[in-house]
Amino acid sequence: STQSTWGSFHVSERTSNAAEMNGVTELSWPSAAEMNGVTELPWPSAAEFAERFLLPGTPVVIRNALPHLRWDAALGDLDHLVHRCGTNEISVRKNVLSEMYKVGQRYAIERMSFAQYASVVRTSPCNYYLAASNIKRAFPQLAECLPVPDLVGKLHRGPFLWVASQGHYEFNHVDPDDGLLVVLSGSKTIKLCPPQSISKLRPNPLGSLGLTIQSQLLFPPAAPHTQHINERNDEFDAPGRQSTHPVEELAHGHFRRTTQQAAVLEQKEEESEDKEEESTTEVGADVEYAQVTLHAGDVLFIPVFYWHQVTSTELSISVNIFFGDAGRTTFLSKVLTPPRWQVFSYWLLNIIEQNREYQSFSRVVAQLRFCLERFFFTQFHEDASEEQLQQCVRLIESHLASSSSSSSSSAPISLPTLAAGFLPSSSSSGSGGGGSGNGYMNSNGMSSVYTNLGGA
Repeated sequence: STQSTWGSFHVSERTSNAAEMNGVTELSWPSAAEMNGVTELPWPSAAEFAERFLLPGTPVVIRNALPHLRWDAALGDLDHLVHRCGTNEISVRKNVLSEMYKVGQRYAIERMSFAQYASVVRTSPCNYYLAASNIKRAFPQLAECLPVPDLVGKLHRGPFLWVASQGHYEFNHVDPDDGLLVVLSGSKTIKLCPPQSISKLRPNPLGSLGLTIQSQLLFPPAAPHTQHINERNDEFDAPGRQSTHPVEELAHGHFRRTTQQAAVLEQKEEESEDKEEESTTEVGADVEYAQVTLHAGDVLFIPVFYWHQVTSTELSISVNIFFGDAGRTTFLSKVLTPPRWQVFSYWLLNIIEQNREYQSFSRVVAQLRFCLERFFFTQFHEDASEEQLQQCVRLIESHLASSSSSSSSSAPISLPTLAAGFLPSSSSSGSGGGGSGNGYMNSNGMSSVYTNLGGA
């Protein structure tokens, strides 16, 4: 086994069945051994997983994990699912073969029975995709067959069902949660980039729709097949990503949709349909990434704000869960410190820009601290500390002050400087209650922002 250092990864090129591969640690079950300097472990305890992977944000693959999940293996059989759930009405994405979909900018939704979708998805290429379907709502017959794994510190959302045709390519993106991806049948190839890659991956501009951040760059096809990934969406009722999904409005501490938003989005969709699709660009050679292939029974832990792009190299059925660390403020403490802070900042400002054009935005700004407190509780089930709230308030106020003095609110932000001035001092701990409170940017802009926007 030859080894090299890559960022926070310990990269191991290996031909054996043990432990770290292409920058992603592998845990196998049921062996416990060390081969060629690479550790093999059984299914980790919840405490070990939290300490070694969840809190530091290190991807990990657990092979042959189905016995520990206590999930029904029959759920990986498409015919079995059709037999149990064939008449269920589901929402599926269409036009997923377009270049605009592959960079996370547009897709449409179509309703059909699961049996109809099962018939369509067996063909390749397939222009439809069942993604992030909330199992409790869309497939209630299966809910009891999928107990939440003990590795999940605090459940945020899920589980969700994904059924992809061979060759499906999903756009590269980050989720605002830690995630477990479990492949029940088929195989998927996943490319992973650490959060700090944001400066090289050209994220979609601030104000882009959805609750995730997508990259405008494509990875080359995963030889010898095509590609697929994972994402967040609450059976299309939670903040979705783009196209026909209405923008969410941050008001009274939570998201809510309006008929006006849906109409605005529909109009934007129609306008974009009239435009010729722009040519897309592949990621540069300077973007380093880890790659792993999952087969039936394998689990991948995708840390929060880790870039990931998944290719379904075969017809595949998978389930994912979005979660965070146990505790009242541990998850927020983690995402409010480097390297996640830079992506978290962009993600939070993206939500702010989604809401800027609506009349309620001035009320949101006037009650910003309260709205953020409620939003973090709803989104992450976290009781944000005052220090954490002020860190986010100052980020937003600085952005609003800067953009209001610009001729365009959508002016690009310099990613390397986005997080500067808003972090606790270097003596602060990233795993406690959010730092010491020192080292923040001054708050001179606070009252002026409230004055400028409060009367709008």
